[in-house]
Amino acid sequence: MRKHERYLKALPGGARAVIRDADLSGLKVPTVDLRDAILSHVTLRHAVFGKADLSGLNCSRPIARARS
Repeated sequence: MRKHERYLKALPGGARAVIRDADLSGLKVPTVDLRDAILSHVTLRHAVFGKADLSGLNCSRPIARARS
């Protein structure tokens, strides 16, 4: 996620977060910044994002919706 944070700030060494074919079930990340990240074929059952920033998030074929 550090590279994604650098990407969002347009700093050198930054890279957009791309998460594919991952099981993130039960993940609890109340303040993560996933703006403009790409999630593809990701399981999010019972994941909790609370106040996370998900604006611009690109979800390609999500397997389950997360609770906020």
